[in-house]
Amino acid sequence: LSSTIHANYSQAPWHPPNCPPDMQAWIVELNELLPSLVKAYAARGFKIAFHDPNPGADWTADDYWPWGIHFSQSGFEKLATAWHTAVKPVLLTRQTPNTDARDATSRRRFLG
Repeated sequence: LSSTIHANYSQAPWHPPNCPPDMQAWIVELNELLPSLVKAYAARGFKIAFHDPNPGADWTADDYWPWGIHFSQSGFEKLATAWHTAVKPVLLTRQTPNTDARDATSRRRFLG
């Protein structure tokens, strides 16, 4: 979210109130907590990873629809590229389902 773009939020046709002045600080604080939260879950045995799609995205005002809440087409394309970069290596190393005949039920679930 962009605090600069959100300055115009109250001008939206549905007349929402402005975002709280400290909203950007809340977002930053939450984002700073995420890596340690993911690390704590990983330490408990969860298969989890953290990926921040913001570095390298080079967000611009054109990446948001007016009022700055939702991404525009270019914003979604940047977000998709960031996630694709993070997820592709995981998917390429993912093991195929068990081919043992005794595990046919789980194979059907895996394959859809």
